[in-house]
Amino acid sequence: MHTATEVSSDNSALSRNIRKNENALQGAPCDVSVIFDDSIVQDTASENRQDMAEVATGLMTREE
Repeated sequence: MHTATEVSSDNSALSRNIRKNENALQGAPCDVSVIFDDSIVQDTASENRQDMAEVATGLMTREE
């Protein structure tokens, strides 16, 4: 169990590390194409499965 302060600190460190790596890749001497999303922090596959389950049960519309 972590305190809110510990979680916030961990998230800040993670965000700094992500930005550092993004900046390092931008200076690469070759053609590099990277699309960053929040998948490190947020599991988008699980979120999509949850959305599909909610649509199937009528808790959410397809448009949402």
